[in-house]
Amino acid sequence: MQGLITNESCNPGQVVKYEISASEPGTYTYYSGTDTEFQVEMGLFGTMIVRPNTYNEESNRIAYNHVDTDYDHEYLFLLSSMDPEIHQKAEQGNFGEIDMTARWPVYWFINGRAGPDDLVGANVGWLPHQPYNCVPRMTPGQKVLVRIVGGDLDQHPLHLHGNHYKEIARYGRLLKTEGGGLAPRAKFTTLSVPGQSVDAIFEWTGEGLGWDIFGGSDVWPEMAHDCI
Repeated sequence: MQGLITNESCNPGQVVKYEISASEPGTYTYYSGTDTEFQVEMGLFGTMIVRPNTYNEESNRIAYNHVDTDYDHEYLFLLSSMDPEIHQKAEQGNFGEIDMTARWPVYWFINGRAGPDDLVGANVGWLPHQPYNCVPRMTPGQKVLVRIVGGDLDQHPLHLHGNHYKEIARYGRLLKTEGGGLAPRAKFTTLSVPGQSVDAIFEWTGEGLGWDIFGGSDVWPEMAHDCI
């Protein structure tokens, strides 16, 4: 399913159907196949997550068919931006005035949300078209799977603060050694590029900070139990 390109279009009210075989687990992107540059600006793109056959929400949370891709929580970061002038011209029907070479985005989004809505809970009723927030939560010692996707036309560097993480896959393919073992890359920032997906495992314990689960502190003992 990697690298599929089509250019079928349809008139208003018509439907074009695609069928794919989701045979490889991973994180993938999809886009409009006609006027891609303009239509991606208008938001016609998305993410598709394919899970392994052995995945189980309760007992076997894995990103790929590999034991070292297990995790406790997962979060999607679909990164995009917007030039409102292009959208205003499109809304007014002035398509001949749109010059994509002059595109100048001034809004940036994670999962379609801009601040402060990116901090609001998932599936809130007033954001029906942006159901996912982007506030990862974990307890020390857990593993978080982060799916980073460059959704639009720009590069969007992203890092999670507090610790490095391990990139385990790109474009829906595990990073492996020649012998077939997992070859994760330690990263502090992912330079997400258009169309790229990166899967990463983030772990955090707080060890050595003085108020962590390994030693605690008389000043902030309750923080050992807080989520981040």
